[in-house]
Amino acid sequence: HLEHALRIESDYAEAHNNLGIALAQVGRMPEAIEHLEHALRIKPDDAKAHFNLGKALAQMDRVPEAIVQYEQALQITPDDAMAHNNLGIALAQTSKIEEAIAHFEQALRIKPDYAEAHFNLGNDLARLRPSAERARATASPPVSGVRRSRDETRHRLAGGANAPKICRRRNGRPRKFTPQGLQIVQRGEAV
Repeated sequence: HLEHALRIESDYAEAHNNLGIALAQVGRMPEAIEHLEHALRIKPDDAKAHFNLGKALAQMDRVPEAIVQYEQALQITPDDAMAHNNLGIALAQTSKIEEAIAHFEQALRIKPDYAEAHFNLGNDLARLRPSAERARATASPPVSGVRRSRDETRHRLAGGANAPKICRRRNGRPRKFTPQGLQIVQRGEAV
C-alpha cells in the first residue's frame, strides 16, 4: 500500500518514512535508508524520519552517521526519550561513555520507567567503574586494618592491581592488614 501511495504522490514524506521503517524491519537496509533520506529531502524537520534513519544507519554499523541523525532528531524534539536512549547507545559504541551516560540519564528524566535506558545506563556505569577502580588501586597505598568497603573487597577479590589478599584464618588464628602487610594476630591482640 505504501508503494502504491508513492506511485500516486512521489513526494509523500510520511509514506517514504513508513516504507523505510517497513523495509528496515525485513532487513532491506539500503532501500530503507534510501526512502528515509528521501523523506528528509521532502521534509527536513521530520524528527521521526531522522530517528528512523539513525536506527537504520546504526544497524548498518554506520554509527557516526547515526549519531548525527539522532542529534538532529533531538534538536527538533528534545524531549524524545527513545532518541536520547539510542543516541546514548551509539555514543557508547564509539567509546564516548560519559556522553552516553548523560543521554541515558536524560531519557530517564523524561521517562523514569524506561527499562531499556535503565539497563543501558547500568551497563555504561559498569564500564566506567573498572577503569576508575584500577586507577584508585594503583594510586593508593596498601590498606591497613581488616575492614574495607564491599566494593573494594569485590575489586580485590577480582584480582585488582596491587590487591592484597583478603584477611583469612591460618591455623585457627585470624590475620590482619598492617602497613607492613598481612600478619597473624597474636593471642589477646585486638583485631
